[in-house]
Amino acid sequence: MSDTRCAHCGGPLDAHGRGISNRGRPPKFCSVRCKEAARVARRQAGRTNRTCRHCGGPIDLTRTGKAITCSRECGIAYQNAVRAEAKRATKLANRKPCEACGASIPEALRAGTKYCSKRCKNHVAAELWRQRAPTYMRQYLYDITGEQFEALLASQGGGCAICGTTDWPGKGNAPHVDHDPAKGRTAVRGILCGNCNNGLGNFKDDPTRLRAAAAYLERTWVTS
Repeated sequence: MSDTRCAHCGGPLDAHGRGISNRGRPPKFCSVRCKEAARVARRQAGRTNRTCRHCGGPIDLTRTGKAITCSRECGIAYQNAVRAEAKRATKLANRKPCEACGASIPEALRAGTKYCSKRCKNHVAAELWRQRAPTYMRQYLYDITGEQFEALLASQGGGCAICGTTDWPGKGNAPHVDHDPAKGRTAVRGILCGNCNNGLGNFKDDPTRLRAAAAYLERTWVTS
């Protein structure tokens, strides 16, 4: 009887000294089961200290040698993160310069951003507001659309309803919507320049006081 022992379990080979040979070499294992168990043990020995690429936790030895995550859930999350990063890298590679100043946009900002800084974003927002503010505020305050405003101004010959100027002196150097304060802001009377609009306000929109002021001027008018 042979003294050769199984390389896996340490037990003797069969009573005739035979075992599971490997390509003509002397047998090392007493059975197919021991041979397979040794193969599994070798594979598991190479899987120690493996960590999950998603959560950083240890990968169980029973998982295949190609496993890079500790579970199916971590595997899905890891692949999603890889695809998201690849998509972000593509967007960064094709990123256009800042729409406000033309400078390069820092990589730290999200891939879809259009501006290199908050300052540039606020600058563009302020410019857009300046473009739409007159129309927006007129409609908000006086319930008059841009088309209605232009039609009313055209009916006045394009100038102030009182003095006729088209230079629009006064605050903002822009036309002012005049309304009847007794009936509310939506009771629009006409379009005035800033000076005439302030004049009506200073006289409390009182026709009697305005006529008295006109009579005073006529009485005290000094010709040169």
